[in-house]
Amino acid sequence: MCDGLFLLNKPQGVSSRGYGLELKRKLALDKVGHAGTLDLEATGLLLVLSGRALKLQNYLLDGSKIYSGTILLGQTSDTDDIHGNCIIHPEAGSKLVELNSNDTLERIIREFSPKYSQKPSLVSSKKVNGVSSRILVKQGLIPDLKETEVEVDFEELRFISKTELYYRVKVSKGFYVRALARDIGEFLGVGGIAKSINRDAVFPYILTEAIGLEEYSSSESLTVDMLGSAYKSLNQLASNLPYTKVILKDEAEVKAFRSGNKAILEVLSSQIELLAEIPKMYSVVSWDEEYIGMVSVDKINSSFKFVF
Repeated sequence: MCDGLFLLNKPQGVSSRGYGLELKRKLALDKVGHAGTLDLEATGLLLVLSGRALKLQNYLLDGSKIYSGTILLGQTSDTDDIHGNCIIHPEAGSKLVELNSNDTLERIIREFSPKYSQKPSLVSSKKVNGVSSRILVKQGLIPDLKETEVEVDFEELRFISKTELYYRVKVSKGFYVRALARDIGEFLGVGGIAKSINRDAVFPYILTEAIGLEEYSSSESLTVDMLGSAYKSLNQLASNLPYTKVILKDEAEVKAFRSGNKAILEVLSSQIELLAEIPKMYSVVSWDEEYIGMVSVDKINSSFKFVF
């Protein structure tokens, strides 16, 4: 059993699930799952978890992310990117030449940062009644997607031609880059679609630590030891979670926690009551700093339970 996190550099044209399954096959893992889907045509950092680390999947989705790539102005698309049915915007023409200025860039930044209300692309992974919007669209349905407030910080935005913008943005959970391309195009009155999308970071992890599975031939035996910093053990993963630690003092308490014995909650509760603030989540570790699991505290309803 391998409990941990793998940092992969997903190439274009392969699904996040498919890339995770390729890692599973190469390392003979029992089960894997990814935290944060990358579109089929998007590239970059993909977080894949295995073993007990899978239980931390949802907690990795809350971190901010950095994306970079290019936006093509003057066109619209039914997928909000270049891989759909693209149509030249009727009012683009000479207007694109006029827009090619620092003033335009400043207007975009003022309009969309630090927050704006964003409606996901129809072909996004946004769930509607438990089904991805893109799946519903393939079935001929038009899902009713709601706008949500998202955060975006433009770390870089510049023209690389009269029709193309380079962007690098730090964004919040639930942000869709293709929707940003569409919205910038609408704001400028010329249409816009995503030409390329690359995920550079999912905090606190960065793309430069990741590996591409293409580096290893199908016949070569891949081991965790070969991955270097692209693999994070469960302890390393847990140490980066923003939760206060509570400590089990001996093997008996560790055994009680792992068996789900609720009597251990009284031990943990006595530690937590000594803290000045009572947040929602706590990491549980052994006396020698081994990560054991997580507990949740509901201060309002005075409830206390195992997360895993």
